[in-house]
Amino acid sequence: MSKGAVGVVPKLSAEALVGAAPQLAGFANARAASCRAIPDAHLDFDTLIALTDKIRDLSSRAVSGVVITQ
Repeated sequence: MSKGAVGVVPKLSAEALVGAAPQLAGFANARAASCRAIPDAHLDFDTLIALTDKIRDLSSRAVSGVVITQ
């Protein structure tokens, strides 16, 4: 499938997902960060490397955990 192909495209950002669960504030200091919003079929090594870089950056800020959605 080419990069321009139509597929299921994510519509919610990480910020919107965290915002949809206001109960999180009761037990966690959740912060959202989006990496890329692409259809699953377009997941490639460049995207995985970008995700790894994003996680490393977040981890350098003393976070307790990272949740990845796809």
